[in-house]
Amino acid sequence: MNIKTFFLSGILFLLICFFSFCSDSPKGGTPVVVADTIVPAAFPGRNVTGIKFPEDTATILGWMTNQYDTASIYNHAWGIWAGLTAQSGQTFQGDSIRIFETWPGIQELQEMVQSGNTQGGCAILKTERNRLEIPNQFGHAAKMNQINNINPIDNNLGFFVSVSYDPIAACFATSTSIFSETALAKYVPASDKIGSIPSFPNTAITLKPVYYLAKVADNLIQVPAWAGPPAVAQDDPTNDWNSFIFADVTNSQPSGKVPLRITQNGISNRDSLKLATINLNDFIYFDLDSSMAAYMSSEQGSQGGANQFAKGDIAILIAMHVATKEISNWTWQTFFWTPDPANPPFPSSMYAARIRSTVTLKGAAAHYAVATAYAMVLPLQPISGGTNTRVNGIFGYNPYLEAGLGQISNNPPNITNALNSTYKWGIQSNCMSCHALATYIPGNPNEVRYTANQYIDLGDPALYNGFVKLDFAWSIQATLINDLKKSK
Repeated sequence: MNIKTFFLSGILFLLICFFSFCSDSPKGGTPVVVADTIVPAAFPGRNVTGIKFPEDTATILGWMTNQYDTASIYNHAWGIWAGLTAQSGQTFQGDSIRIFETWPGIQELQEMVQSGNTQGGCAILKTERNRLEIPNQFGHAAKMNQINNINPIDNNLGFFVSVSYDPIAACFATSTSIFSETALAKYVPASDKIGSIPSFPNTAITLKPVYYLAKVADNLIQVPAWAGPPAVAQDDPTNDWNSFIFADVTNSQPSGKVPLRITQNGISNRDSLKLATINLNDFIYFDLDSSMAAYMSSEQGSQGGANQFAKGDIAILIAMHVATKEISNWTWQTFFWTPDPANPPFPSSMYAARIRSTVTLKGAAAHYAVATAYAMVLPLQPISGGTNTRVNGIFGYNPYLEAGLGQISNNPPNITNALNSTYKWGIQSNCMSCHALATYIPGNPNEVRYTANQYIDLGDPALYNGFVKLDFAWSIQATLINDLKKSK
């Protein structure tokens, strides 16, 4: 190798490391960096996260056997959060963007699959942020609550999500064409058999960031603030919480301030309003550009606030589901913004807040709480052949997505609960139990089934015969449902 070639190779290596934090994790191709584009960054290594990733499957399973090692589980979850929210070293339209913000959304991956670009997910060069959509989760509708006759509080546009895959999962998704009904057809079993797509790689990570959209005609944004589950299990959607804090877009509040939640009746009291206000910089957020605003206005229709979205509207990250394929059933951790991160409400806890990874979370990323579901029940049961007898359930849910989910008319039927016949609400759910039911049945992508927390036997013929299991990925089914809606 001559000196010139050696020098150029070194420059290329440094550029690749810059955009991937020199991660130990494998990745797909690395696109050429162009101005105003985003290169999906690999999940960073231990120097950023403070944890090993991917962790050995045996180690994670060991945390759940004998004595449930919540300290190790929470530490691992916080390390994942530290990696996701670390700065990527890239900017887009003048904004510094975090690792998770560089990852492709399932809409663009699906478009690649539909166009026959099976390697597109392995070397993506993004030219826009991931599109925001109304949550597709069991008919979980965005709440278009208008806050009327209250000044100086802004009108807010509701909740929207943007499911995204890390570079490994993205490459797998397009390589296998799993967003295509045609591709899924080859996994369809006989009516007395169980089908399944190939498993994601063990380094795969999938996300569901949840954003709260608000207009900024003035200085304060009213944000629903979870105060904990109701005393009696029931549906508890955000528009029933009557618990709020306020984000000051001028960021003029004292640093480290812990806001007090107030009710709708307290908003008119200026002293209460002041106590309930925190800086916008205590949230992860971004401003809608004209392209995103136009897309949302055209796609959402009247249900999504057509013609209400505009450049400069603020998308506040309020919650995020995170799944990693480090174990066959995936690890499940979910994060939600909370006014007092040192003392978050259930399903998180002060104990969970105290256990952080060896990397200290800073700024807005430190204002989120965590809940985990690394198992469905305890003692840990096998993938197939386990029991719901003499076991204890594990509640793990995100209040901004599941609290309003239960046995109501616009939700899918509950699966009979063998752990506890009274369990049916979202605040009694478990990420792993729920996602175990992610399946496809030929010709009916709308077939959706829901369960609150219980052990799900992945070999149960009553649940799976004739279905294709989607490796816990509801996001695959969501793309098929969206296709069905657009075709009508």
